[in-house]
Amino acid sequence: MIEMASNIDTSFCSRAPVSLGRPAAASNIPETCEIVEVSEIRDLLEYNPPQPFSTSAVLNYCQRKMILPYTRLLGLLGLRPLLGDFNDQTLALSAINKIHLFFVTCFLIFGYVMQLFTCYRRDTGFSYVKSSGIDNLIQNHHQHLTKLKETTETVCDGSLFLCYILPPLLHLCAFIQTIYLLRITDNEHLQTLFEKVFLLTSRARGAKTQRVLLRRLRIHVILSVIWLLWSLVAQIFLVCTSTIKMVSFLPQMSYVVRNSLMGIMIASTLCQDVVHCLVVSNYCIECQLLMSYVSSISERVVEKSLSLEVAMKEMLEFEKFLLYLNENVSPAIGLLLLLSTTRTIVTTLTVIHPGFLYYTIDAHSFIVIMLLIQWASVSIAPLVSAAYVTASSRNVRTMGMKIRVRPFGFQDVPAQKLDSFMTFMACHKGVAKLCFVPISAGSLGAVVAIAALIFLISVNVS
Repeated sequence: MIEMASNIDTSFCSRAPVSLGRPAAASNIPETCEIVEVSEIRDLLEYNPPQPFSTSAVLNYCQRKMILPYTRLLGLLGLRPLLGDFNDQTLALSAINKIHLFFVTCFLIFGYVMQLFTCYRRDTGFSYVKSSGIDNLIQNHHQHLTKLKETTETVCDGSLFLCYILPPLLHLCAFIQTIYLLRITDNEHLQTLFEKVFLLTSRARGAKTQRVLLRRLRIHVILSVIWLLWSLVAQIFLVCTSTIKMVSFLPQMSYVVRNSLMGIMIASTLCQDVVHCLVVSNYCIECQLLMSYVSSISERVVEKSLSLEVAMKEMLEFEKFLLYLNENVSPAIGLLLLLSTTRTIVTTLTVIHPGFLYYTIDAHSFIVIMLLIQWASVSIAPLVSAAYVTASSRNVRTMGMKIRVRPFGFQDVPAQKLDSFMTFMACHKGVAKLCFVPISAGSLGAVVAIAALIFLISVNVS
C-alpha cells in the first residue's frame, strides 16, 4: 500500500476558473502548485484510522498518569505507605512508614490541643468571653468579630465539649477510618477501579474518552488545591488580625515561643484541612470513576462493541464497587460531612445575626464570610458527587428497555436474550448512600428548598 501511495501524484494545484465556452489550453494563467508529502497523507485520520489500544499500554498509561501521583499524595499524610508499595515492604521501609504515620498523627493531635488552648474554633475563629470573677461572666457582644481587651481571666466561649473536643474527635475518627481502609483492608480497591475504567474506555473512542476522564479528575485535584489555599489564607488572615490569648492555667510565654506555637498551630490546622480535603476528594474521584464506568457500559452496548453477556457481568462489577463505596468509604465522609455541615450552619447563623450586615464590614466579618464559603463548598461536593452516581445508575436502567423496544443493530440477537437483558437491567437499583441514606437529585433539591425557606424566614424575623 505504501508503494502504491508513493506513485500517486501528490501535487495539488490551484488554477484560475476556466470558462465552459473556452478550451482549457487557451488559459495562459500559470498554475500555483503545492507539493504534499506522502507521510502527511499517511498521518491523516481517514488514511490511518485509530486502532484500539493494547491492554498493557492502557494499564501503563493509567499507572503513570493517575495512580502513581495520587498514591504519592496519599502517602505524604500517611494514608498510604510513604516509601515503597504494599508488595515490596522490607523491614526498614515498613518501620519508616510507621514512624511517618506516627508523626503525622501526633502533629494532628498537637493542632487539636493548641486549638483548645487558644479557644480557636474553625467556624468563627478565636472566641473568648470577659471574666471578672468565677460566677460573674459578661459575654462580649462582638465575641467573634472584634478585638478583645485584656481581662483578668481568659475563658473560651461556648460549650467545651461541643465546640472544642467533639469536632477534633470526629476529624480524628475519620482520619483513622481512612487509614484502616487504605492501608489495612482492601488497599488495592482504588487502583483496581482505575484500571477497570481505563480498560473499559480503551476502545473505538478510547483516546478521547480517556482524555475527558483525565481532565475531569484533574479538575477535582485543582479544586482541592484552591480550597486548601483558600483555607490557608483565611487562617493566616485570622491570626494576623486577632488578639490571641492562651487559657489562664498555662504559664506566661515569651514573644518568640508564642509566635512559634502559633506558626506550628497554623501548620497543623493546614494539615487537618489537607486530610479533610483528601478524604473528600477520594470519595469524589471514586464517584467520578463509577459514573464513567457505568456510562461506558451503556455507550458500548448501544454501539454493539460490548456483548450483552459481558455487559451484565460488568454491571455486576459496578454494583460491587458501588457497594464498597456505600459501606466502606462513606462512613469517613459521613463524619466529615457532619463536621463541615455543622460549621456551615454555625457560620450562617453568625452571618444572619442581627446587625452583622449593618455594621462596617471589617477584617473579622470578611473572615467569617470566607469560612462560610469554605465549609459550604466542602459540604456540597460529596453530596453532588453521590447524586450524580445515582443519576447515572438510574439512566442505565432504561437501556435494556430501549434496546428491547427499538432493537436497532440487535436484529440478529434472539428475543430471549433481549428479554433477559431487559429484566436484568430493570432489576438494577444502584444508589449512592452517605451515612446509609440514599442520595439523589430530588432529595438534595428538597433539602436545599427547605434550607432556603428557613434562611429567608430567619432573615425576615431577625
